[in-house]
Amino acid sequence: MKNYTRTLTLFLFISVLVGQPTFTEHAISTSADGAFSVYAADVDGDGDMDVLSASGNDDKIAWYENDGSENFTVHIISTSADGARSVYAADVNADGNMDVLSASWQSDKIAWFENDGSENFTEHIISTSADVARSVYAADVDGDGDMDVLSASNGDDKIAWYEQEGSPVQTTTYVPDDNFEQALIDLGYDDTLDNYVVTDSINSVTDLDVSNDSISDLTGIEGFTALTELDCSENQLTSLNVSSNTALTDLRCNNNELDSLDVSNNTALTVLFCYINSIDSLDVSNNTALNSLFCQRNSIDSLDVSSNTALTAFHCGTNQLTSLDVSANTSLSSLTCWNNQLTSLDVSNNTFLTSLGCQQNELTSLDVSNNTFLNQLYCYNTSIDSLDLSSNTALTLLYCQDNELTYLNMRNGVTDALTIFNATNNSLTCIETLDPDYATANWTSANGNIDEGVTFAVDCSLDPPTLVINEILAYNYTCCTDANGDYDSYLELYNYGDEEVDIGGMVITDNLNNYDHYYQIPTANDSTIIQPSGFLLLWTDKESEQGVLHLEIELLSRGGEVGLFMSDSTTVVDMLTFVAQSVDTAYGRYPDSSATWQLMNPTPGATNTEELSLNDNVVIPSQYTLHQNYPNPFNPITTLRYELPENSHVNITIYDMLGKEVKTLINQTQDAGYKSLIWDATNDYGKPVSAGIYLYQIQAGEYISTKKMVLLK
Repeated sequence: MKNYTRTLTLFLFISVLVGQPTFTEHAISTSADGAFSVYAADVDGDGDMDVLSASGNDDKIAWYENDGSENFTVHIISTSADGARSVYAADVNADGNMDVLSASWQSDKIAWFENDGSENFTEHIISTSADVARSVYAADVDGDGDMDVLSASNGDDKIAWYEQEGSPVQTTTYVPDDNFEQALIDLGYDDTLDNYVVTDSINSVTDLDVSNDSISDLTGIEGFTALTELDCSENQLTSLNVSSNTALTDLRCNNNELDSLDVSNNTALTVLFCYINSIDSLDVSNNTALNSLFCQRNSIDSLDVSSNTALTAFHCGTNQLTSLDVSANTSLSSLTCWNNQLTSLDVSNNTFLTSLGCQQNELTSLDVSNNTFLNQLYCYNTSIDSLDLSSNTALTLLYCQDNELTYLNMRNGVTDALTIFNATNNSLTCIETLDPDYATANWTSANGNIDEGVTFAVDCSLDPPTLVINEILAYNYTCCTDANGDYDSYLELYNYGDEEVDIGGMVITDNLNNYDHYYQIPTANDSTIIQPSGFLLLWTDKESEQGVLHLEIELLSRGGEVGLFMSDSTTVVDMLTFVAQSVDTAYGRYPDSSATWQLMNPTPGATNTEELSLNDNVVIPSQYTLHQNYPNPFNPITTLRYELPENSHVNITIYDMLGKEVKTLINQTQDAGYKSLIWDATNDYGKPVSAGIYLYQIQAGEYISTKKMVLLK
């Protein structure tokens, strides 16, 4: 294109002398690069004469608004009049608004720009065959009442007129990117690669896929006013204007080079994929219908999704987020926020989550106790030191490697359903699970599940305290009274260790199978502390209002059971099944803390001495008896009771159903009396055994008896 520099000026006629007019120059613009043509008309209908120009070097058609004092404001009508040569103004479509015509010599184009009444102009192509178009004009050539158009073109030495037949010339939309236009041609919406597409062929299109077409400019998309779905992913777009596409419900512009994205006008959006771009901020506050937002792998440092309460899938990984609030997104089923700088994440409101990816952040804790539907959890490479998954019974995948875990609770009952499990590179020594046997056999360091040396147990906490139920009195008639003078039943605890034990927070029950009977001992009270080799008397009177040492349980003289647990109500401290008691006759261990129980005189808060073991109240059974274990079925603790009518060498052994020896509970001489033992479902090596049916057999003198019991997991 030849370069021309011209100045558009306005010459105002000033009569100085009669018959001798002179003119004073007033510059309207000095930016009409290569100005070729000028015309004057009242473009905005305000009674003031405005000015139009055509400039060829910048392909521009412009008008200059006169404010009534001959101060002019420039308004660009078009920058795509390639080699603009001529401009004219007329009411082409007879709607009362001044329209503009142009001739462009490099594109051989005659066009008119329709004024909507607010000086917004829409281009309409009249001809693209006016070879080197030089001039344009409008008049009713055939006198039919319609404005016709004339042109002069010197490339073909042609003067032509374009007859208007009572309706405007066909509207076109400017599409400058050849790859975009070619895609539209391939889709059947255009037929010629000329930077224009007929608007009527695209304005009713609802679904447009121009992905992976090497498009760098999507100008022209504004003509697709009915679009509901647009896929322009995997191109080279650096900008995208979809403000005119207000019907959009699905926008996929991922894998481009966008540094910003405005979707404020797209209030119907339900799906937005804008991942793998360079977007540094994203406002989705107007997109309240959004249910899927994929904006990962950008440069976003702040993101507010509080208005997007319909979100079910939200993926914002690999950005620069330092905080994320999803408390309002209660419908979320999938959330990935990996590789950010998050120091905390609250998902307690997201109870429908099935997949959570929060790996590669700076998290120090994670609570997923409310996320009971969770089946996939990615939380590796953070600073989490404790993870409780006991509520996540649907887990099938767990990646928690490369953390600082010292505690991992997997007591959720999941075994073979967990097909992917990695807890390596942590500080774990033991992992809690309801089935340690399965875990030990299947989740191994050889398989890449755990670090070498990590074990599995139902409870990985420190061993239960050095505490036993040492004596009980179920029928207290004249023995002893509490501080209120009441003769209540009691149980005595004995600390056989060398450190004090605080029973505050422990749980005690008189019915192992009914959690309504579980009672938690109050905390923060010095009276619950038992010194080394010390005793503590607890009154089982169901009158806790009388003090911290009065329990909401009851011991019955006809016999029963009592269990003492850690605060989790699961970890056993001691358990006892006791036989019927007569008045003022206690049932206690002799010696203190030993495994041997017998009936004796009460010694509340004192040592059970040898002399007491010989008192006249001791009842000797009349025959050998092995009772059914209790409870049965059980998990993981059960009590075995038996009776010895005379001093005997006693052997009680557990066998599996194949007759293989599992554990010897006792193999020693015992005095006559009512006896009991506890089995904790472990073998001779202290390892938990698997669920199933087991046999237990007693041999005492010539007496042999065998019974079955069922271990559940």
